[in-house]
Amino acid sequence: MQSKNFFIFITILRTAVATLPTTLELLVFQNGQRIGCVNGYGKFITSTAACFLFQTQEIEGSENKNIWASGYGTCSADSGVIECYEPQGAPAIFTQHGTDLELVGFGTTFSANSNPDASDRIGVDILVGEGGGETFLLQVHALSG
Repeated sequence: MQSKNFFIFITILRTAVATLPTTLELLVFQNGQRIGCVNGYGKFITSTAACFLFQTQEIEGSENKNIWASGYGTCSADSGVIECYEPQGAPAIFTQHGTDLELVGFGTTFSANSNPDASDRIGVDILVGEGGGETFLLQVHALSG
């Protein structure tokens, strides 16, 4: 009976702290509802036509990964904003907490100063933490790996 409990615990632990898949989409959820996604610049958009496929890169000696947008660059959050197009800072270190994207050292909460219009493909900045007027979670939608 104890071994059965042990295996259940291991399964729950794997679900709670999982590693990021190789290819993924980042979906924006607020109050349990999907309200948008992340484009290749690392910006929040509400148009699903411009959602971007991200790749992950292993960080040597760690269970964490960097997220990079193919042709754009490795995403950074050094400035307090997620940047994936010609980022200025060091690559951000991400992991997955359940289905939520976690920025290692900062948690799973992100925000924006406003929600973008549906026709806006450029998007709005994604702030690290709860500093903006619209708080949300980024959920990982695995496409491979």
